[in-house]
Amino acid sequence: AELLEKVSRRRPDVILLCLMENENKNIEVLSDLRKIAPHVKAVVLSSPHIALDQAAALKLGVAGIVGTNQTARVLIRALRQVS
Repeated sequence: AELLEKVSRRRPDVILLCLMENENKNIEVLSDLRKIAPHVKAVVLSSPHIALDQAAALKLGVAGIVGTNQTARVLIRALRQVS
């Protein structure tokens, strides 16, 4: 709820979501995000030790997925590519 409120108020172009625990359950917030801010592009920071349902994430509008084991350079490149 806090994320949705901030996105609604600040209207960013891109957000970085770090879902870590219960990633497949927490990814559902993207459905609500798409309703209130369809223009926002989301990049998800995902743990390589958890099997994120990437197909479901992409259906929910995720613009990119970056593993927590990746370098900062990879993360920055992903954010730039979607913006």
